[in-house]
Amino acid sequence: MNNNILLIIFLCVASACNTTLKHVDPSEEGMKIIKVRDMEDTKSVYLSSIFRQARIVPLDYSEDNIIGEVEQLRIWSDKLYIMDKYNEGSISIFDLDGNFIRKVGKAGRGPNEFTVISDFDVDKNNGDVYIYDNHTRNIFVYSHLGEFQRKILITEYKDFFRLHGNKFYLYRKNPSLGSPYELEIFDLEGKKESSYFKGNSELMASGVQVFGIGTNDKILFNAQFNDTVYSIADGNLQKSFLIDFGNHAISAAHKVQLEVEPGETASLCLKYNYAHGAKNFIENDSFLFFNYVYQNMRYSAMYNKTEDTCFSTNSIIDDLSYLYYGDPLTIYQDNLVCVYDDIALVKNNIDRLTQHLASGVDNAESANQTLSLLTQIYNEDFKSNPLIVLYSFGDDR
Repeated sequence: MNNNILLIIFLCVASACNTTLKHVDPSEEGMKIIKVRDMEDTKSVYLSSIFRQARIVPLDYSEDNIIGEVEQLRIWSDKLYIMDKYNEGSISIFDLDGNFIRKVGKAGRGPNEFTVISDFDVDKNNGDVYIYDNHTRNIFVYSHLGEFQRKILITEYKDFFRLHGNKFYLYRKNPSLGSPYELEIFDLEGKKESSYFKGNSELMASGVQVFGIGTNDKILFNAQFNDTVYSIADGNLQKSFLIDFGNHAISAAHKVQLEVEPGETASLCLKYNYAHGAKNFIENDSFLFFNYVYQNMRYSAMYNKTEDTCFSTNSIIDDLSYLYYGDPLTIYQDNLVCVYDDIALVKNNIDRLTQHLASGVDNAESANQTLSLLTQIYNEDFKSNPLIVLYSFGDDR
């Protein structure tokens, strides 16, 4: 009898050990080095060499529905779910023609209300909206119709959030808050499953937007001052890309300095001609798109997997929509989805487009349509929401 009891105790302990949290180092197998070298090159890159066509989607504008800056964008069932950087009270939903549908979620002090939208995601299976509030450390779940369903407590403080498959991925940028680990994975009930990247609790906040979109049902992950891009699937982390800025990479000594004083990033990187802040990684079978900062300017980069070449420039010529090329935010079906939200550039865009039309362009009809839209925005004192642009790869790209 005593032997049986001891056996039961042993089995229970063994079972508990099997559910211990994993603190593992990501694999380096298959990691690709992407060399970014042409940030000072003045050559022009034409989007028609990559995409087949572009479609501009103006978002409905009203006094009750103003989008200041698109911070995050998700698309489900031809619906645009938008998180506004300057309005943390709800998620706005539009259709693919830009018609406003509804808002989801409500900030407040009520039992089913959140304090702030720290990040959000959409369940690709049913359109449910998951809003993460790091003030209360809860994930609030709503149907695509805006009906509150439930909330899930996350025990650790985090900043960024993704729903992927049957797991929550959360990242915290401030080591002095919450868990000592930067990236942690939870099940759908909020139970922690694994942890990655143990940080220094004495460092200050130094994170940027860290989650991107990968191929084969993966998400991409990267952190500030870390040029490695990881892919995550089924709770497993693997090194996929290394962004190599060559002579413009931040030195090891300056990385240590910036981790302690991240507020000095812009001035130090400008002084030493460092490229930094690689983010917004979006991948399909042929390309990897991302942004970075060089000399306090945002650069867009496109890595061609087939040719193993990367070009980046602040002189990308959009000869499809004739807008200034905006920030890529997601991929939907066969489209790279970007946002044009610097409405202050409208007058410059009008002047440039007028000159192009005078000298002749390949697609005058598209150029004139864009000119008409921008002129309308300008004449109405910039009362406009950001523009969404869908660039279609097409079958031959």
